[in-house]
Amino acid sequence: MEYLKKSFDVFFKADPGVVVIRGDWGVGKTFFWDQYINERISQKNLEQIAYSYVSLFGKNSLLEIKSSVFQNAKAIATDDTIVSSFEEELRKAGTLYSKFPRVKGIWSFARTKSTWLGKLTDTAKRMPVLDKFSSLLSSIEYSLVNNYIICFDDIERKGSSLSIKELMGLADELAQRKYCKVVLIFNDKSFDKDGKDLEHFNSYREKVVDVELLYNPSCETNFSHVFASNMDGYDFLKSVILKINVKNVRVLRKLKNLLNVHSVFFKGKNKALSEEFLLHSAVLCASYYTGDSFIKYDALRTSLAGGTWAKYLSTSAEDLTPDEKSFKNINATLQMSESKFDVHIGDYLECGYVDENPLKLTIGTLEERYRVSSVDAKLKKAWKIYHDSFEDDSEEFKSSLKHILDNELDALALSDFSSAIEILKQLGEPVDLYTDAYITANYQNLKDEAISSSLSLDRVTDKHLREKVIEASKDGRSFTIDGIASKIGKSRTWNQEDIIYLSNLTVSDFVEWIHSKPDELTVKLRSGLLTFKNIATSNPEDSRNYSAISNTVEEALKIIAAENELNSIRVKNMYGISL
Repeated sequence: MEYLKKSFDVFFKADPGVVVIRGDWGVGKTFFWDQYINERISQKNLEQIAYSYVSLFGKNSLLEIKSSVFQNAKAIATDDTIVSSFEEELRKAGTLYSKFPRVKGIWSFARTKSTWLGKLTDTAKRMPVLDKFSSLLSSIEYSLVNNYIICFDDIERKGSSLSIKELMGLADELAQRKYCKVVLIFNDKSFDKDGKDLEHFNSYREKVVDVELLYNPSCETNFSHVFASNMDGYDFLKSVILKINVKNVRVLRKLKNLLNVHSVFFKGKNKALSEEFLLHSAVLCASYYTGDSFIKYDALRTSLAGGTWAKYLSTSAEDLTPDEKSFKNINATLQMSESKFDVHIGDYLECGYVDENPLKLTIGTLEERYRVSSVDAKLKKAWKIYHDSFEDDSEEFKSSLKHILDNELDALALSDFSSAIEILKQLGEPVDLYTDAYITANYQNLKDEAISSSLSLDRVTDKHLREKVIEASKDGRSFTIDGIASKIGKSRTWNQEDIIYLSNLTVSDFVEWIHSKPDELTVKLRSGLLTFKNIATSNPEDSRNYSAISNTVEEALKIIAAENELNSIRVKNMYGISL
């Protein structure tokens, strides 16, 4: 914003006057002005004797404002210059003191900087004896205001009893009669709803205002003011802020505070995980603090919870609500879907604190998901060598797969691991050690997810791996052959898990069960397990499973029949199975 600085440089070289800085709420008007004036004061090249910043927020009278101008003043000239100025102003007001000798002693305190006198008079106004001289003391203070730089901020948030007409009159008086440089900072879009304040300002603008400047910085400028370039994820966060066009410095500072509070939990974490948090923090924070000008916070949370962003792409604008349209527009570039972080970010925005343990649990869960996703990408890259080429690159292909098996076994799905070792076997590589290591690394998961493991066995062709998976799956099952056989034999009911379990058992499993001397064995066999031999179904998978169960049970009974002559007769007569 160099052009604004140059405009102010020219303003300070000219005669006393009034300059206006306009701009949207929160874009950094005051921040810019503070930077500029502090730099000029530090250079000690200003002709004025003091600088006073006055926020008009809630102020309702000119008397209050005049007093604040003096009370808030900071000396920017030498002591001698200030004393000389005060003496001259007090001399002009000499007739006033001659009528009020009880406060005449204040003059002696004028031989110091304005802030000292301000503290004295401000205290005096609150003392019972001197309280009745409050207006007089304010007049004394105001009489000393001469050749100041005065900034009136938050004009649109003034008290209702103070009119724009009065304020503009004061600004004009300070500039023309008291040789001050007056700066007015406000957002004209935030004037009163009936528009009267803006109308009054416009009516006095030509008479009072000498220079009018629009402060409209870019998102990138304000972002760089708030965030240090060495912060983790700086470039990614900057790209998000530019896409959602947030230039409100207050909102950016709120976001910075949020990220600072949470940063300790993301040290050393996966980059994609951190970027997910940055993305959702930026969008939710912008929505929470800017509301309708961006997208309503509640609407954003609802849209995120409603599923993937892609569902809106195929929906015509006529079929979307205004909030859904806003969400669709945001996701044209961000492609946001619901994140587990949304709840934690929302809790912080609404309650102001971090619930550490649930956040740590979420980070752990998502970190594992991102790790698996990374492994998936590596697998795709390895298999691309196999699928997309007819080059003699088997060594490269084997090396890629073995690198994954050496480092990422605990992140591989059973089907992916099975596919990898099958192709390695075909290429002459030993794989049994990989299989043992995989079962060890994933044993608890295979045990806890027994049915899922069994469902995946259809894709497992390696005998050693299949046996190990079944072994782990058995360890994790809470049901037994006896329990399922009894349920089928007595009630003629079963579920898919029962079928998957039975179809993956071996002949020796059934032989062992028969030798355990279960009660009502005939019912469990004839009315239970062997009924699958006669069930017809149009589902190919069910048909294969039913055949696998009945064939395995029959083979087990043949082994039982071969044990002795009586068993052979029993099996033939009771179950129709001959050796």
